[in-house]
This record gives sequence, C-alpha cells and structure tokens, in this order.
Amino acid sequence: MQFSTMPNGITRRRMVSASAASVLTAGLAGCNGGGTQASQNSQSSQNGQASQSSQSSQNSKYKRAVGGIQALTGPLAIPGKSAKEGMGIAKADIDPTLSSPVGLSVKDDSGKVKDARSVVQSYISGNTPVIVGGIASNICLALSDLVEQNKIPLNMTAGGDVKLTEKGKNWTFRYPNPSSAQEQMSIVKFLDKKTNVSNVALIMADYAYGRNSAKYFEKYAKSKGISIDSKAFIPLSSKNFVPDLNKINNNAIDAINIVFPGPNAISLIEQLHQNGLFKDNVITSIATVTSEAYKKALGDKLLGMYITGPDPTADTFKTLDKAVNKKYNTSADVFHVTGHDSLAMPLKAIESANSLDPKSIRDSMRKSTYTGAYGTNLKFNSNGLNVAFQETITQFTKKNGDVTWHNKVYKPKALNPPV
Repeated sequence: MQFSTMPNGITRRRMVSASAASVLTAGLAGCNGGGTQASQNSQSSQNGQASQSSQSSQNSKYKRAVGGIQALTGPLAIPGKSAKEGMGIAKADIDPTLSSPVGLSVKDDSGKVKDARSVVQSYISGNTPVIVGGIASNICLALSDLVEQNKIPLNMTAGGDVKLTEKGKNWTFRYPNPSSAQEQMSIVKFLDKKTNVSNVALIMADYAYGRNSAKYFEKYAKSKGISIDSKAFIPLSSKNFVPDLNKINNNAIDAINIVFPGPNAISLIEQLHQNGLFKDNVITSIATVTSEAYKKALGDKLLGMYITGPDPTADTFKTLDKAVNKKYNTSADVFHVTGHDSLAMPLKAIESANSLDPKSIRDSMRKSTYTGAYGTNLKFNSNGLNVAFQETITQFTKKNGDVTWHNKVYKPKALNPPV
C-alpha cells in the first residue's frame, strides 16, 4: 500500500483524527433495495439442508424473522436511515439464497434508550429469535443487558464501548464495527508506522465513548513513544469550539485525534480551519464524514482528512456501493456498510443453524466466517468480539472533481488489543 506523502517543504505533519463511529453519516430512508453480490462472498461454518431448515421453521415457536432497530428519528436519524437502507439491500441480496425468506422489521428507537428497550422487548415478546441494530453505545449497552437476560442474540450495527463484548457476554455480537480499543489501536499503528508523529492533541466528546477512546489512545500511544500534548473533553451540545481550540499549541503538535459524534462536528471542522489547525496539508484522521450531507456542508474542507472505516478497495464494498448508488442515487457511507453487514451475517447464520432456536442461531453466529462489504475478516471470541477485525484508513481526495474518501492508505493486521 502506498502512503500519501507531504509536499516538499513540509517538515511537520499535523493530523486531525475523528473516530469511525463518531461523526454521523447520511442516507435516505427506506429498507427495500436492490441486492448486491457482497453478501454472496460470505460463508457460514455450518451447512444446513434447505428442506430441514424449512421444517425446523415450521416446528419452532419462534418466527423466521429478524427484529431490526435503528434510529430513524431524533439526533441519530442520519446514520440510522443509512443503516436501514443497507439492511434492506442485504435482505434483498441474501433472501434468494435461503431455503425460504427471512422476515425483517426495522423499527425506530428515536435515539433514546427507553424507546430502544421497548422496541426490543416487543420483539422478544413476539418470539423473534435474533435482533440486529443499535448505533450509540448507551443504547447498545441497554439492549445488550436486555438480550443477555432473555437469551436472544443481538448483533450491533455500531456501538464502540468495550463493555459490550467483555467477559461474560454470551448473546451480544459486534460485527462489523470495532470497539473503541480496536479503533484507537488502529490509529496508533497508523501514526507510528506511516508518519513521524510524537505529540498529539485530543478533542473528545465528554461522555463514555469519548473518554474511553482517549484512555485507549493514550495507553497504546505511550507504548510507541507518542505523547499527549493536550486533551479537551467537550459536551456534545457544544457548537463553539474556539475556547478549546485556542488552547492547542499548533507549533507543538503533529496530530489531533477527534472523537465527536453528531452534526456539531461540522462546526468543529470548520472552526479547525478558521483557527489555522487545518493549514499546510493538515492530515485529519478517522471520521465517518463519508456522507453526501457532510460533503455538501464541508466540500474541499474535507480534503486531506483521514478516516477509519470500510476498505473501499474490497470487491464486496464496491458491489454494495453500486447498489446504493442505483437504489438511492448516492454513494455508500459507513453506515450503509455496517447496516448491511450487521444483518447479512445473522441471515446466513439462521440458515446454517437449521433451527430458529435462539441458542442455535447464537452458536451459528459464533462460528460464522462471513466476509462482508466492510472488507474485514471475522473470527468471534466467546464474548462476541471480532478478534480478526481490520480497520482501513482512507483519505479524502478529489476524483473527477468530486470529494471522495476512497483513497486507501493503510490497513493493519488483525486488531485484538488488550483492554
């Protein structure tokens, strides 16, 4: 892989990075979509006979269905709608390969824990054997507690908190997105191997995900001799970042690592430019500002930014991207990909389980070797963490006059960090 080098005369490299689950991405509402070939490049470790699977479905009290949950209104509606679109494309793609179609309902959690718990409880009460969805860590934590109590498998669309797949979790899965520890390890590896970085400023959202990200970045950076020059924890409701940006010594730092979810991240990036922290080919890293909404809002201000997320060179990603373009007239963003893969893997597991019993589906999910549009390998540990996870780092550039994030610069080996 080639790394983009700085123009002659630039002696210090400045980086700004923002976490893959941290900045919202856009998409249109809708669930039914044209299928892709991405899901056909997958395998499940068990091969159930179609007729046996159909018979098992008839004999079970559980529905041959998946309970989907995403934020379709409220503060998380932008990524939630993209995830729903990705789920629809996965279902359209995989249904024809199954012994019989699997039902799918995608309900709105409004980005609120109370509503999310109510939706999932309704699925459990209605004998739905597997749940897919959840974006914010606080929502995913609440849903994880619920499915662990009721022994129903959950595969999360996002949610970076490491507690979601810690020891003792038997029904919660994280695919394809990373934990905050995996995410921050990928950033440190990138900074260490591909740039001359010694001092970093952290700008983190003031809640669990931001603080955990800072903790893990500091932990892994220390082992590589990378120092934290400054750090700020800022409320998600903030729109004025200037007081905190003024505290950053631009001459002392080589990188800024940002974890700040929500639409106010647009203001943050704009104010980085206004304060001179984006000058001289500043490198910005790992933000899911991959949507049309962000590209329209920020335009050329995104150029040079690095983001973490899917591998845009993977054939599976390219196939999904074409399907999203065809169905919704937009490029696939990160949440199209995570929505797609988070549903596709359980759909394949239902078929290979040869049963609608939640435990059988759970066990089939554990043994899955699905390779989806994200372009990462898969190997679950006993707690539902993908210990073969690979995070790709790409860079915003211009292609044919359009701003795109499809310039791949780095992809580490499997990320299974100690936490």
